[in-house]
Amino acid sequence: MWLLNLRELCVHAARSVRLRAGERLARREPSLEDWIRAEIRAVCMQIDQADQVFNCSTDPDLIDSSIFIMRACERRLGYLFKQAKTVVESKGAERAPRRNQASVLP
Repeated sequence: MWLLNLRELCVHAARSVRLRAGERLARREPSLEDWIRAEIRAVCMQIDQADQVFNCSTDPDLIDSSIFIMRACERRLGYLFKQAKTVVESKGAERAPRRNQASVLP
């Protein structure tokens, strides 16, 4: 009985934390970085699910579809990593000090 109440307490606390985090996220507009991170997490979860189907299936059609999904997710990850790289590089360019062209000697 006590364990059940503890479990309910944990569920309630987790729900409360998620709601507070949701309120904080609702206050600010999600950035491109946040979107890329969320997409990468979603694609990784899809890869894990396809891997589980691949490992547990005996039907050739399901195995083929899981392989197709994993390959598509790998391509999507490649795209997302390129996008993340451009975002990081653009932030680095914004933060880098600019040289005064007049002070550079030929």
